[in-house]
Amino acid sequence: MNPEATHKSRKALWLGLVVLILVGGLGGGSLYFYFQYHQSQLEIEMLKNNPQEVTKIETQKIVNLVNKLMILPTNETPIDITVTDTEKLKGQAIFAEAQDGDRMLVYSQAKKAILYRPSVNKVVASFNNISLNNPAPTGGVIPTAAPAPNTSGAPTPISPLP
Repeated sequence: MNPEATHKSRKALWLGLVVLILVGGLGGGSLYFYFQYHQSQLEIEMLKNNPQEVTKIETQKIVNLVNKLMILPTNETPIDITVTDTEKLKGQAIFAEAQDGDRMLVYSQAKKAILYRPSVNKVVASFNNISLNNPAPTGGVIPTAAPAPNTSGAPTPISPLP
């Protein structure tokens, strides 16, 4: 057999393998991104059709993260609050260590509140013997899970009991 012909056939074989790997990688990447897109479209549709279910899922994710850091009450679903503006919360002791983006889980029956910072995956503060009956905060928080019915129309206040 001609050595030059063998060299050309090996070269063609390697070129074919490289092309096959590239085509396979591009095809696999395309499938991955297609499924990611499809999943995001399903999530958007679920959010449009059932925002309460999305809220429950989001709250459960936060509860699961915090539950890895400390023991949480298991007999109730917490009120999940997102801190959005710490300037509006100044003067409220329970939010003294809060930063924008922090989450607070409030367990009304257990009278417990946990301030969690997702950016560093740390529990910043924990409060016992809290009351949900004091004057309302001026703003700066967004409840992400509906608390017990509040007939006053004001946000549900949170503060430590004396």
